[in-house]
Amino acid sequence: MIKLFGGNEWLELKFWTFPGGERNVRIINTEKIIKFRSFTIECIFKGSDDIIDILLLVNAIRNINKNTNLRLRIPYFPFARQDRVMVPGEPLALQVMVSIINSCKFDEVEVWDPHSDVLTGMFDPGTLKV
Repeated sequence: MIKLFGGNEWLELKFWTFPGGERNVRIINTEKIIKFRSFTIECIFKGSDDIIDILLLVNAIRNINKNTNLRLRIPYFPFARQDRVMVPGEPLALQVMVSIINSCKFDEVEVWDPHSDVLTGMFDPGTLKV
């Protein structure tokens, strides 16, 4: 579940899936993205669709206001337990997820359970808050 908080309120979002399986999002009150300067995206991770939803939401916010401060609160960081390659041919899934999150250029990422120091070492200094 993904929620957006700004200006002391939760903003209304609409998420849906197109018939071809693609996800989409709409910020209902776009004027609040212009009015407020700082937002927190909260993600209670339920599955891989949430990753795409975060990317789409960040893009929608930045299309309205490029100078918005964005913070991600994601208590359980997806793929944190896949913090090393155990068998040749498998991905370093944590590195993939961190790259995706870093591409959003969040001002801060808050994680409650990093699982290991590998996660903390993958973020730029000062970005990750545990």
